[in-house]
Amino acid sequence: MKRTYLNYILSGVGGFLLAWLLFAFTPAKALLPGYLGVHAKRDAIQNAIKIDSLENLLTRWELYVDNLQKALSGEKGFSGDSLLIKSGTEYLTDLAAEEAARQDSLLKETVKPE
Repeated sequence: MKRTYLNYILSGVGGFLLAWLLFAFTPAKALLPGYLGVHAKRDAIQNAIKIDSLENLLTRWELYVDNLQKALSGEKGFSGDSLLIKSGTEYLTDLAAEEAARQDSLLKETVKPE
């Protein structure tokens, strides 16, 4: 069989397709650098969820410590919006915040005589 440029090109394309099929449809793709396997992706997602939960827990703990220090020193303690302010997310609209402040004032007046 005579070697021609077409034979070299077809051999190269055939070899590339064979390698692609090998790595695309077998577990051998885990050997490629930079490729994350199914387990690694799942672990990364679970770790991201755990980190988010720990960050929220840390924020609440810092708020608790700040309010405890204020309460022990005699300053004004817990502010209902302090957790929202600390997280940087605004969940209450101005109208809802005013309503919450009004209800808080009514509760304080009810509890004060006791």
